[in-house]
Amino acid sequence: MNKSITRRLPGGWAAGLCMILLAALGAPASAHWTAAGSGAGSGLAATMPTAAQPSVSAAGRTVTVTWGQSSFQGDFVGAYAGGGYTLTRYVAGSAILVTPNAGCATAISGATATLQCTEGDVPYGDWQYTVTPVLSSFTGGEGAKSTTVRVVPAAPTLTAVTAQNPASGQAIAVALSSLLLADSNPGDPATARMT
Repeated sequence: MNKSITRRLPGGWAAGLCMILLAALGAPASAHWTAAGSGAGSGLAATMPTAAQPSVSAAGRTVTVTWGQSSFQGDFVGAYAGGGYTLTRYVAGSAILVTPNAGCATAISGATATLQCTEGDVPYGDWQYTVTPVLSSFTGGEGAKSTTVRVVPAAPTLTAVTAQNPASGQAIAVALSSLLLADSNPGDPATARMT
């Protein structure tokens, strides 16, 4: 009689066999960065330009500011979406800056070589302006201050004239009486002036 001998493996033999096969056939994936060496690194970046010095002119309390555009990456700054120029008004000869009024208060943009803005209701005084290029969240260098522009009150204008002439004959009588008084006193200096 032939008896077969069977041996039972303890529970979980299949799981153990799978682990052995996985360890033998495939290694787990691993990835990481390694850095070796020392020193500084650098990369190229574009630099926003500095704005040109503006020119200014005043007519009454209105100031016109004009400037040439700066180029950036082959095009004018004001031609890019989100590109333009901000203006600042300074008390002449000082670092005291004032935000311009409407007309020059927001970024000015455009594709022409020269841009301008007109600020109205400028307070009386001596002022200088600067221009700064902006492109989205990037800001270039503030340009040099303009020459000084003086805003003065307008000269008074004559709007109407009303004649205030004396009655007929009155002016002649006054003039004659003055002349007679001067003649009645020959030593009077008025007599010498009148002859």
